[in-house]
Amino acid sequence: MNSLLVISLLAGFSLLSNPKNLTLALSLILLGVILIIIFYLFEIRKKTPLINFKTLNTNPKAWLYLGQTFVFGFSSAMIFLLPPFVFEKIMNLNVGLTGLLVLGAPLGLVIFSRISGQLNHGMHNSAFSFWGLFAICASLVGLLTMNYQWPALIMTCFLFVYGIGGGIFQPANIATIMNIGNQNEQGSLGSLQRMVQNIAIASGTAIGSTVMNLLSNNITSSIRVNWGIALSLVLLILSLSIVFDRKFLQNNIN
Repeated sequence: MNSLLVISLLAGFSLLSNPKNLTLALSLILLGVILIIIFYLFEIRKKTPLINFKTLNTNPKAWLYLGQTFVFGFSSAMIFLLPPFVFEKIMNLNVGLTGLLVLGAPLGLVIFSRISGQLNHGMHNSAFSFWGLFAICASLVGLLTMNYQWPALIMTCFLFVYGIGGGIFQPANIATIMNIGNQNEQGSLGSLQRMVQNIAIASGTAIGSTVMNLLSNNITSSIRVNWGIALSLVLLILSLSIVFDRKFLQNNIN
């Protein structure tokens, strides 16, 4: 069942970008959602579940951490999908230069993943996750509002800021999810985290492609709409993180 729901979702998101396959794509996505619900209800009743949802339910912030994983995967899909179109189609740069300019995000991610790991030591995972998402949010604001008449390096700087945020966020987020359960559950929790991120990447790519197909006559507008969708999700998860942190602090004080 687990394999079927993943295949249904990924296939549905993949087909979503082609308007001719819209009915089939939505049917597969709906099937995937139904299977997720069935899988959850089935697993929560088992004595030896594949994924211990009871452990997730006992931690009030566990689902928030998985939501952060999803938002990061979704926005990362946009980050790798959209910049080449901006550089080549809007700024009229050649393929070789575009290949260099899009390295901002992965470069920031690689550098700051190491820095984050050295500074955090597993003691400030929630704070690192929040500030990583905040940096991601700032970069998306820049990408959404930038004037494409500006030098291309400005966009690369925004991509680098995104990489900084991702480098700060991802190690802390993974560590937080892995620490939810006991040692015997770490394998299943790690698999769940990776599955959520893969589904998010697939959905981000599919939705981004769909928007660009629907607004193919105006590539600038389609790209800004996609940046806006990614930014909205990051703002939503940041707001939820603040709300959960406040409630957690109030409960500790009381």
